[in-house]
Order: sequence, then structure tokens, then C-alpha cells
Amino acid sequence: MKWESLSRTFLSFASLILIICSATLPVLALQYSSSQRISSLGTINYSTTAVIFKDDFSNTLSDWTIESGVWTIDDGKLPGTASDNQRIVILYKGDVGVDYEITVKVYIMSSASTRPEGQIAFRHESVGNYYFAGIGAYGYKAAIGTFIDGRPSMLAYGGLGNYQEVQQNIWYNLKITAVRNEIKVYVNDELICSVTDNGHTTGKVGLTAIHSSVYFDDFIVRGSMPSISRLRVEGTQIKDQFGRRVYLKGVNFMSDFWWYEGRGTEQQFVYMKNWGVNVVRIVIECWEIEQGLMNNPSFLTRLDNMISWAEKYGMYVVLDGWHLSGSTANGVYRHDTAKYMVDKWDDWIKQWKTLATRYKGRTNILYDLLNEPLQLGTYENYQTKMRQAIDTIRAIDPDVVIIVEEMSIGSWDKMGFHFEQTNPIDRPNVIFSGHRYGSQPSGHQDIPTKEAIRSSLSVRKWDWMLKNNRAVWIGEFGAYNNDGLSATEQTWLRNFMTVLNEDGYSGYAAWQWGDRGWYYLLADWNGNPSDYGKIVQEFL
Repeated sequence: MKWESLSRTFLSFASLILIICSATLPVLALQYSSSQRISSLGTINYSTTAVIFKDDFSNTLSDWTIESGVWTIDDGKLPGTASDNQRIVILYKGDVGVDYEITVKVYIMSSASTRPEGQIAFRHESVGNYYFAGIGAYGYKAAIGTFIDGRPSMLAYGGLGNYQEVQQNIWYNLKITAVRNEIKVYVNDELICSVTDNGHTTGKVGLTAIHSSVYFDDFIVRGSMPSISRLRVEGTQIKDQFGRRVYLKGVNFMSDFWWYEGRGTEQQFVYMKNWGVNVVRIVIECWEIEQGLMNNPSFLTRLDNMISWAEKYGMYVVLDGWHLSGSTANGVYRHDTAKYMVDKWDDWIKQWKTLATRYKGRTNILYDLLNEPLQLGTYENYQTKMRQAIDTIRAIDPDVVIIVEEMSIGSWDKMGFHFEQTNPIDRPNVIFSGHRYGSQPSGHQDIPTKEAIRSSLSVRKWDWMLKNNRAVWIGEFGAYNNDGLSATEQTWLRNFMTVLNEDGYSGYAAWQWGDRGWYYLLADWNGNPSDYGKIVQEFL
């Protein structure tokens, strides 16, 4: 751009400082404490006000979605042209939270009917449901309006009417603040109008114009970064929309407890939060699908509530298709995933479509497609089915992260990621997941040294996955504690989690949030840990 060179120099310098600071964040997030803990979002306090998103329109519109009209980059500016009585809208794709400040420069080039207007759109819930505020709205210097079901109405205004105070071919500095239900509009740092309104509480932010040709530049959103935002996979790392590396560390929650015993309450999620959990792998068993619980409103409402409570307390949710390789209610498919795939696969896909449709756009959802698949016959069979499931979900929710588990064409001791070496799944935003239990009810106990643990993971190709740019997350692990936790089991457990932290894995979920079973984290349902749970707590 060729104007305001002095301001540009200052902004460039400020941007450089921000880039330098941002570049240090992933490094800080990888620092270990003496107990080998990695916090879920590093050691930085991200709750303070910061730049959530900015665009000087010097590149592409890849971060934006055009809702209506024609928008293109032109010499470092964003022009939008609306004909008489036509409103055009462009929206930032990301999540900016609820409370924020938005600033943008507005330059009105011309107006089809001498009604020059250029505004900010915000809390955009859907087409025809959002706020707009800015220059020339309703003919005033600035005003605030709302769309409800496509019908606009004015909420507040300031300055003279009939466009007396709106000039063309000059730059305005426009700012809005939206904090809870209070909205304010500033022009050139002067407060023009404000309103208290509860019409829209959340949604996207963007830009809008009506019957005018407008340039926009230097769009900046400042606010408190939300603790939960849509995840993405970049090589071996999981990142949020702000570029922060995220380690998913938490627990498994079986339907035996959360549904059948009614333990899926908000209080349990409070206890999990107090433990330091930032992910809950919620188990949905295959026979629950077969018995019609996915059509049971009470079952789905419980699931809805748990997902919302997790989000409220800053936790992600992995919805896990569990026990497909295990024992169904009548035992027909015991460790025979191949038979299930033949007999029930269409029903399985249908249920993933149901869940993806129900939770489309939820920023804290991930899908774990198939638990511990065994007896599949060939790698190709598994890969084909996984691609089908991924493509089915992505047709509904394109950006959601999906988890693909290690598998075996034969027995348990053949589990691993060998299939990725021969014919990769080859889909974006995929996390690969393995399970590992150091001790078993049968009396088996892995050698507890870190060297032995690394060797056992190498056999299953976990290290190969990291070396070949795959993100690996451990969806289940544990040390058998039904008859007490031996010294050897304690050593294995600590060394196992230490290896995962040291070697670049993306986190883990301990089996299981409950007060009994082969591997149980709780001493009681008041959030008190078992001996096994106390060790897991150290690494959350």
C-alpha cells in the first residue's frame, strides 16, 4: 500500500515483535518440569487480552468465507462492491470467543444511490442472524443494527442523519467492542453510540457493505483467546487455531459408568478439570448402537450435556466407537472386526453420520473411528473402511479431526501401524492412536525400563510414525491395579508417560474414570484418586 507509510512502519515493527513472540510459544510449550510434565497449552497464560486474528489483506482470503457478494484482494486492500439495496458479507472462518474488540480501516469509494456504508458484522450465528455496526448505517455517522431471521432493525445511532457526516474517498478508523450484552461503536477513536442487547450471543465476525463500493484494510480482532478452539494436525503435532501446540491429556469414561450408572454428571467434569484433564474419551459401545440407544433421546441428551460440560471446563471430547473388536452383548463378534464389518458396517457408518450431523461445527469434538480392530485379514480392508468413514464424516464436518487406531490382521501381539508403511490412509487432519497396558490381569508385566518401553513401541511402529511425520496419541493406557499397584507397575507407569512426553507424542488418555475394574483411576466418585490415579495425576 502507498499511504500512511509512517503508520505502516510502526505496524510492521509491531508485527515483527508479535511474530518473534509467537515463534517462541511452541518452544515454551515443550519445556519439561522436573516431573516430566507438559501442560496442555505450555507454560504461558493465554487468558490475557491479545490479538486473536489480524489480516492486512496482503495475501489471500484463505482465512475467510464469502457469504455473499464478490470480494477479492486488490493491492493490499479488500474491496467489496454492493449494488443498490444489496448487502454483501464476508466472514472470518475462525472462532474468536464471545467478548472482543474489532478494528478496521474503512474507505468508501462510491455509492450507487449516494448512501455510502461500510460496516463490521459480528456474532454472526447464521445467514440473516447477526449484528452489524459502522459507517453510514441507517444514514448516520455510525449505527448498530441487528438481523433476526433476515429482517434488519436499528438498535442505536449517533451523529447526524441522512448521510450528512459520511464522506467518500477518505479513510475511517472503525472500532466496535462487544462485551457480554453491551456493544459500542467508535469512529476515529470517538464513541458514537452504544446499546445493551441480548439478541445474539455468539458467532462469526467479518465485514459487510450495502449499496456501496468499499475498501477495508487492517482487520484486527483482540480479546481473550478461548481455551477451546478447533484443532488441526500439522505433521507430528496437534495445534489449535492460534498456532499453539496442544497435548491432549486426560481420561476414558465408559458408558457403563456415564450412562448405565448415571455418573455422567457435571460434577464429574469438575473433578476431571481439577485433576488437570483437558480431554475426555467418551466410550460409545457397539451394542448400544445395535440396541437403539443412539435413537434414545435421553441417551443423546446425556451425551449432549457431557460435551457441553467438557467445553465449559476447557476440555476436548473424543467420541470413541468402542468394543467393535470386543465382546458384543451376545458375544457374536468377539475379537472379529472383519465379521462385524461385513454384517454391521453400514449401520456403523450410519451412526457416525448421525453423530457428525448432530455435532457439526462443535470445536471440542474429535472422532475415534474404530477401537482396537483385530482379525481384519488384510491391511487394505482396514484402510478402505477407514477412508470411507473419514470421507463420510468430512462430507458433513470438513474440518473435524479424526483418529485412526493401530490394527492387526491377526492377534493382539501383531498390533501396530504397519499399514501406514504399505499404503497410507492419506487424509488430512488425522491423528493416529495406539493403546498400551504395561500389566495385565493374566499376570503379564512389561519390563519397566524406558529402554524396554521404547523397544516395545518400536515393534508396533510408533516411533516410525513420528519419524515419518504422523501425529500419534495414546487413546488408552494403564497399569493393572485391581489387586493393588506393585512397585514394578508404578515404575512402568511413570516411565511410560515420561517416554511419551520425551519422544514427541501428542498426549494420552488413561483407562479409566471409574472406581472399579481392571484399571481404575478413582478411589470414589468424589474425585479422589486411587494409587494408580495419583500417578496419572502427576502427568496431566
